[in-house]
Amino acid sequence: MRYLLLTLLLSLTGCSVEFGPEPVKEGPAGAVWAGGADGGVFLYVKDDGNPNDRIYLGKIYYEHDSSIWYDGRLELVGVIAFDPSDKTQYAVWDGDYLHLKQGGYLKSLDEPREPTP
Repeated sequence: MRYLLLTLLLSLTGCSVEFGPEPVKEGPAGAVWAGGADGGVFLYVKDDGNPNDRIYLGKIYYEHDSSIWYDGRLELVGVIAFDPSDKTQYAVWDGDYLHLKQGGYLKSLDEPREPTP
């Protein structure tokens, strides 16, 4: 019995399950994915052209049909270096805040759009 259990244990330790990379999500041209396997949004953020403020312009798109959820101004909150073109820094959109991986967030300043049926 011991040999059977030992053989079973050794054969299981040699097995591994590997999952492939998550499929690349495609959204509107130039948009970046922010989210995880359970959902997220596509987004596009750019500078508003005024170097004296912490305001950016952003579009947030629904994942399922790429319709616009939010289109307006975003204010950077937090003392962090931020470059809107750095696609790796966006974490998640919660409906009001675009959270950044380095700790700050972009706060929506305008009303979100109503979803279109």
